Amino acid sequence: MYKFLDSESIKKIGIDKYRNSKEYLLLRKTIINRDGGVCQECGIRHHLQIHHKLYIHVSNNPRDIITLCARCHAKKHPNNCNKILAINCDFESTKEILARMYK
Repeated sequence: MYKFLDSESIKKIGIDKYRNSKEYLLLRKTIINRDGGVCQECGIRHHLQIHHKLYIHVSNNPRDIITLCARCHAKKHPNNCNKILAINCDFESTKEILARMYK
């Protein structure tokens, strides 16, 4: 079962450290499984990440999070495109993903 951390706890830990924690990895797995292992924007099944729908504050409430592929996730954050594409994308370089995005 997933243990919710409130936004203050996540801020204290630090977002980068939190993203490498067991709690975050379990949350990511839970959300991707809940969403059927597909991007909720385009329907592909690879390069999956999780996205906070309302990023007013840091939250790990599953109701606020959806599964997106790296490309769709980067479109949601155009100012942080390179950082977003680098998350959980060991299989493909950011440069390769960007090249495909802007063809």
